[in-house]
Amino acid sequence: MTRREAGFVMVAALAGFLGGTVANGIAPVHAQEHNWPKTLTAERLVIVNPNGARRVEISVDNQGQGNMQIYDEHGRLAWSAPDMHLWPAGGPRP
Repeated sequence: MTRREAGFVMVAALAGFLGGTVANGIAPVHAQEHNWPKTLTAERLVIVNPNGARRVEISVDNQGQGNMQIYDEHGRLAWSAPDMHLWPAGGPRP
């Protein structure tokens, strides 16, 4: 390493040290706390995959009946309750 390169390294190290010292002296910035809601209220919840295709839908109809549909990776209905009376494998049936 030449004398000139060594000088550049020293200047860079000193500048980094001074920059860190000055930045530490300025009022520190703290990450803000998230105030996530404890309750989510909706008439319908749709869960999609990374491509935006619907995979799960949970809703309540006008008569207050809860519904849940699960779709396969091709968007076809794979499981539904209670409308289609398709029950999960091994699950109890009324």
